[in-house]
Amino acid sequence: MQALKEVTNRHLRLQPRRSPCAEGARALALALALAALSAAAAADTESPWALSGFATLGLASKSGGHDWGFARDQGEKGADRDVSADVDSRAGFQLNWNGGPRWEGALQAVLRDRPYGTPAEKSLEWAYITHRPTADVSVRLGRTSPDLFLFADSRSVGFALPWARPPVEFYGFIPVASVDGADVSRQWNWAGAQWRGRIAGGHFSTNLGALTTDEPLVLTGRDMMALTLSREADGLLVKASYLHTRTAVNVTPSLLQLRAGLDQLGALPVPGLGAEVDALRSGVWTSGTGRYLGLGIQYEQGPWSLHAEGSHALIDDSPASGLRGYLGLGYRLSSVTFYGLASRSLPRRAARQAPDLASLVTPMLGPALGQQAQMLASGATDAANGGRYDQRTLAGGLRWDATSNTALKLQLDRIHVHANGSGAWRHGDAHPASATVMTVLLDFTWGQ
Repeated sequence: MQALKEVTNRHLRLQPRRSPCAEGARALALALALAALSAAAAADTESPWALSGFATLGLASKSGGHDWGFARDQGEKGADRDVSADVDSRAGFQLNWNGGPRWEGALQAVLRDRPYGTPAEKSLEWAYITHRPTADVSVRLGRTSPDLFLFADSRSVGFALPWARPPVEFYGFIPVASVDGADVSRQWNWAGAQWRGRIAGGHFSTNLGALTTDEPLVLTGRDMMALTLSREADGLLVKASYLHTRTAVNVTPSLLQLRAGLDQLGALPVPGLGAEVDALRSGVWTSGTGRYLGLGIQYEQGPWSLHAEGSHALIDDSPASGLRGYLGLGYRLSSVTFYGLASRSLPRRAARQAPDLASLVTPMLGPALGQQAQMLASGATDAANGGRYDQRTLAGGLRWDATSNTALKLQLDRIHVHANGSGAWRHGDAHPASATVMTVLLDFTWGQ
């Protein structure tokens, strides 16, 4: 029973922590370096190359929420303390190539907080070439963003966002920033509106953070197919999307130990124990078919703006399946925009409850093994519920556009997490929680 003891005695394996300002300093250094490169590139006005960049310097302060770490999405580790510059600080550059009316290309690299074990090449989020056989049709090949949301191309570009960050409840559970493959899109005008349709195929691989463990965890998607249809007219944009893919996560050391412990537990000669252990095994998700259906609405008229998105994600046996949505309103007064934001994530299935294995094991094998069996059942149940997003947020803030390429933002979030719904947090657990997050950040862009 040694493996069983190891699993029940070790819940987390923490990696060495970095200074909370490390990513912010690196982001600033990259921003300054890219600004210099942009100025050099601009000197050649006949060049087919254009360099531009963006950066966010931010500080997020959390109160409440137990000792959990606040995270922008599962594509980052999340904060390791209550006040952190890692959550929102980032910097990036984009290099565009214009090969004439039929050819173009783009590279985009983003330096930001990423989970432990993330390869350096994952910082290259765009690397594609585009061919336009006609003025209305384009074909892209390479690494692109998944065109499923309103802010699919700009979720890392703080200046392009109306708020401090995309709503965690909607964007947080989708850590996929890049897809390797190809897509075909077509634009047309009909009934007084501009339409665009796109079909894409490919695969993706992304490291996950903001979980109960800091072990490297990789989410992959194969045989991905995505469809997008949008309509835009008179300040109103409506965008519908669908995704189908086969997803999986790697087997971490913790999961291997959990499986070994469950195997040993299931082999014990206790009537009824085997069925309970089988149910625990099936609850720990590692792979399945994923389907995503989304709808987004953006409306801008005069000083008013509205953004809203909703989605239904269904992933076989995964706790991440559920309904998600948000509504944001903004009002611009001169160079200042005041905004409010409400978002909600609702899991598709109820949280799993740990079975009472102690009452089965103790009468036959003694209280020591009974206690270990119960601890193992609790560990497996926590793992099964680990990806559940069951929380809501009310947020408000203001954005001051100090210059044409610089914005200062202040935002206050009040977050309520339901029991077994802390999938959005680093080292979250089964308890309910309420937290307040105050964010101040500076967004800016530069280049051509």
